[in-house]
Amino acid sequence: MKLFKSGACCLAAIVATLASQESHAGLLIYVDLDIEKPGIQSERTVVAGDTFVIHIVLGEDGKAGKDGKAEGVSEFDKIVVGVYFNDKAPGILSVTGDRRPHAGDLANNSERTKDALSGKTIRPMQELALMPDEKTFPKSIAGLPFRSTAGQAGLADPGKPFKITKDTTAILAAGKLNAGFTAVAPGESQILATGPSETLAVSLRGKAVEYRAVPAKVTVLESRAALGAQLLLKHTENAKAAGEVLDTEAKKLGTP
Repeated sequence: MKLFKSGACCLAAIVATLASQESHAGLLIYVDLDIEKPGIQSERTVVAGDTFVIHIVLGEDGKAGKDGKAEGVSEFDKIVVGVYFNDKAPGILSVTGDRRPHAGDLANNSERTKDALSGKTIRPMQELALMPDEKTFPKSIAGLPFRSTAGQAGLADPGKPFKITKDTTAILAAGKLNAGFTAVAPGESQILATGPSETLAVSLRGKAVEYRAVPAKVTVLESRAALGAQLLLKHTENAKAAGEVLDTEAKKLGTP
């Protein structure tokens, strides 16, 4: 399994502040929908019946917070997040197989890094404990309540706080290749990794650390034919846009 990813973050989704409701929060929590592609893929189109694996990735927006944190650095010693989906309608996506994720490379922080839920020392690629489903789910950026969850997991290291800088990313939790999401029915669903309702998601010495959860979007189509038609339409639109740019540049140069 690939634990390290490179490349620029491909973020077409709107960044939503969900923890402290502060627009300047530095720590970013992403859902990477395609672990085979470089960068963080926040949108994906699949066909009903397809399965896919996600990673939960941490980043930094480079801004200083009101709590006086250094610009471009987020520091915390505990993080627990849940993964939520099916906001627009029930049954668009489901979670299959063993839902317990593997710890990502964030677990390399120190020899004393622990599973935040079980309290056991953990290393990358070892299974994280998973909290049972909670009764109250958070809402999507559209204000719609999520109907499903893949559970909660996290890491802690009181002896050596985790640090995420604006030039780095780290995988908090890595989905298993033999288990993940299944596209069940045509439609759209956000997937969001954020703090469970009424729970302190990210903290440093017991105090809340500001963060922003970045929503990802999955579009489920009915068939391969529909997917092919969508790709063809997108290709046509891109070609048209490229042609318009060339025409504009030709006019500037006085080329007939």
